[in-house]
Amino acid sequence: MFQEVLFSALGIIITGLATWGTTVLVNWLNSKIKNKELTMFAEMILTVVNSAVKATYQSYVEGIKGTDAWTKEAQEKALQMALETAKAELTDGTVDYIKEHHGDVDSYIRTLIESVLYDLKN
Repeated sequence: MFQEVLFSALGIIITGLATWGTTVLVNWLNSKIKNKELTMFAEMILTVVNSAVKATYQSYVEGIKGTDAWTKEAQEKALQMALETAKAELTDGTVDYIKEHHGDVDSYIRTLIESVLYDLKN
């Protein structure tokens, strides 16, 4: 019972931190990027990645984190799930933008996911 309440509270806190982190990152990007189209793509990508991380946490991680099931393999599975969720939400134009400006789509999105996770943990 206590663990359920604790995990539920942690979920709420992590969701709030993720939203705050995304807002801070978007504001920072807006101050650095002058081109509106680039800003639009950057915001869209960050929003999609942030949502993918939250969805993966809610549907997969929350149920096993803090248990013996939270292994290195489970963590990699969660990362892969977030990656696939994010990629499924990106438009063709956004994917083309990533390829043109950042190279490999999977690598770029994986880096953003890890950045969002870092912000949540810190």
